[in-house]
Amino acid sequence: TRTITAWIFPRSGGADTWYGIMGNQNGQSLRVNKTNRRLELRAGDAGGGQTSWTPDNTITLDAWNHVASVGGTRLYINGTPYTISRTPEGSTDIAIGRGDPGNSTSDFYGLIDDVRIYDRALTQAEIQGIMSPPIPDLVAHWKLDETAGATSALNSAGSGNTGVLTNVNTATSWVSGKIGNALDFDG
Repeated sequence: TRTITAWIFPRSGGADTWYGIMGNQNGQSLRVNKTNRRLELRAGDAGGGQTSWTPDNTITLDAWNHVASVGGTRLYINGTPYTISRTPEGSTDIAIGRGDPGNSTSDFYGLIDDVRIYDRALTQAEIQGIMSPPIPDLVAHWKLDETAGATSALNSAGSGNTGVLTNVNTATSWVSGKIGNALDFDG
């Protein structure tokens, strides 16, 4: 069971209904539904997928939100837990800022900062204290604090896994974030 956390700033002006925070080629994604202002966890392709979500109006547009997904059974927004139905986890390559690495129809529109993946289920107290010193078992932590011109995002957890930036204007996409810098995605 893994835990994924990130700070997101979804903008209200994007054209798409869904803003992909993270996704993989198995059709699994953590995304914002802009219309209903909720966090969604999707597994599977469009023809046979399963989507679980938080109640409507739990995501604030044009503001920073801290989001977390714990093993497909719980979603958190700003430390508040929401129990969801079980969704299978995948282990393929992950795209940050896109719901599916091979599909640009759900690109994130806004800012994403301080992305972390833990190799275990974090507790509510750990998620609420995510700004504190590092929690054990961290396998990936992309602070996204690089500056203009950087073409990759370094993994601060020390386990390799440097993120390669694609479809990003590296000259202008690095902006001030919630913690240090962030990447600005234009949908």
